[in-house]
Amino acid sequence: MAPASPAPKPAAPAMRQAGTLELLADLGGGALFVGGWCDAAPAPGAGALLLLREEAGTRVLPGRFHAGWRDRPDTGPATGFYGIVDCGEVPDPGAIEGLLFPAEAGPSALLPRYASAQLLSEGTAVNLLREILDAGRAGEARARLGRAASRFDGTDTLARSPLPVRVGIDECARLGAAGLYLSGWLFDPERLVASVHLCEGEARRRLDGDWAILPRPDAAEALGDEPRLAAYGAPGAVHGFVALVPEPGAGGDELHLTLDMAGAPPLHVPLVVRPGRAVPLLRAALRRLDPDLPASLDVVDRQVAPALARLPGAVPRLIGMRGGEAAPEALATLVIGCAGDAEGVAPLLALLAADDPALALLPILVCGEARDLGVQAGDIERASAFYGLNLRLVFASDLEDATDALMAGAQWAETELVCLLTPRVVPATPRWLSVLIAARAAAGAEAVLPALDDAEPGITIPAALGRRASDRGENRRLDGCLVARARLLSLGSAQGAFLDPDEKERDTIRRLLAGGLGLHRTPAVRLATTRESGAAGPWMRLARRADRRAGELRTLARPSVSVR
Repeated sequence: MAPASPAPKPAAPAMRQAGTLELLADLGGGALFVGGWCDAAPAPGAGALLLLREEAGTRVLPGRFHAGWRDRPDTGPATGFYGIVDCGEVPDPGAIEGLLFPAEAGPSALLPRYASAQLLSEGTAVNLLREILDAGRAGEARARLGRAASRFDGTDTLARSPLPVRVGIDECARLGAAGLYLSGWLFDPERLVASVHLCEGEARRRLDGDWAILPRPDAAEALGDEPRLAAYGAPGAVHGFVALVPEPGAGGDELHLTLDMAGAPPLHVPLVVRPGRAVPLLRAALRRLDPDLPASLDVVDRQVAPALARLPGAVPRLIGMRGGEAAPEALATLVIGCAGDAEGVAPLLALLAADDPALALLPILVCGEARDLGVQAGDIERASAFYGLNLRLVFASDLEDATDALMAGAQWAETELVCLLTPRVVPATPRWLSVLIAARAAAGAEAVLPALDDAEPGITIPAALGRRASDRGENRRLDGCLVARARLLSLGSAQGAFLDPDEKERDTIRRLLAGGLGLHRTPAVRLATTRESGAAGPWMRLARRADRRAGELRTLARPSVSVR
């Protein structure tokens, strides 16, 4: 029996060269820009096959072709085109060999890659698509090309738009775990903006559904350079916004706003993002709000408090130390923490040294932000040398308030006990530190806290001028607290961020007590406070509200413990 003859190989599909690919660009999202010429225009959305050169041979990638057409005198009867091939993945433009349009009957049309084909940037390709659209040559492909042409190319397309829509950005900052902080205003008198998205590459997060809206009468001044827009002057034409949101992507691409328009292509606004320290920036943001406006409360409840709840406590970093001598055998170390008030340290040292000569026997650590403390370092060291004090300066960063400065300073103490103090208080009891140490020993307590008096406004020296705050309530500050260093440092950083420095101090004392600390309050020692630890002003009402709301959110986020 004769052997069977091998099956015949299928015939290769018939092809004809119908044009050339001369321009290529990756538009991202599985879209490839193509430009060239073709002797017959395929139907919009026609099936096409990208031919890709690979080591194993030619790979075929199916896609859909959309193009606009233009005159090409150099190609005779053939027509030029700029278009897009949607292929579901991002091919390397350098590996493309050609584009094939399969035919049901007759030869398929092949557009091979021109030997000197150019690889364009995304921005250049988008501009070519806009040329086709502006010339009215996109035909039925207009919708698809319009979407591609309105992609963000790094430029501010909103600024050059003839539409009566503008956006102003006041602040855009990355705040770590709190997300991205964005504040500004939107001018949209004709309600043309359908939605606003924060975008990073292909990732999008809608903003206008969650941002808080504020009145911004000042923003109208920004339209003064465009009289046509300023002439609208409609009530509510401009409104402010504040948003604190997680970033939409992984942080590798440029951030921008995209305004989706009703009946028009989207518009884009590039964002200049700066790194920021969350707590100082949020405090500054609250200072700009009117606490009597319901909109301000909305900003706190919907934006600031949730962001604050996501923030961990500050972790100060040591920059450097200078001065002082080791004295681990001393009874205690006096730790003075500065929070923007280092100018008060030198006068405080003079006052303390004159009050109690025993201070010269104790090591003193002065801790503060490197920039602030560095400015005052000379005055502090001169005062220390004059009174014969053993003083060391501790320069740190990432301090948010006096509590952070005190905790950071205590880390570098060498004695078992530390006494905490800030420049905002002065002693009202003679030889107060010696009395405080004796009171702790007599009470057998782990920690002792003096009484705190409020000095009269403008008084910055102790005397019988203090009104006894402790007669109205207990001292809930860390000033004068004499405590075991190990017990204090066992707290670690704060359980979360705080905007009100006083509330952070109260939280620290609550955590000490919750840990079983034996705290003795003694009226035998009195300190007079010369100023509030937190910045004064109506905005502090908003700060306290934000702290309270953030605390509630943290409590809800903790896993519940079931008891059987």
